[in-house]
Amino acid sequence: MELVGRTFNRGCRLDVHSLVPYLGGIEVAPLVPHLDAFPRKDAWSIWLRRPLVSVTREDATLIRDDLAHVAPPLRDNIDVYLRSIKPVAAASTAPR
Repeated sequence: MELVGRTFNRGCRLDVHSLVPYLGGIEVAPLVPHLDAFPRKDAWSIWLRRPLVSVTREDATLIRDDLAHVAPPLRDNIDVYLRSIKPVAAASTAPR
């Protein structure tokens, strides 16, 4: 899958119905104690560096409920995203 100039060799189905305002979102840190996705609560941020993070149904509900307060329907923010996202430059594979 290619997304904004980057190629990913793993993927998943992704249905986007709403978007938070560009560069906005919810704070993850306050949710960490309640999320199953982070087995070590003291090192939760390292898990976010993975391409895919598995979440339980309960995690998804908690995140969805938080997002519902800040994410309007997709049509409200999609144009800003499309204008603002810049393709990522391809990484050099040349030896150093």
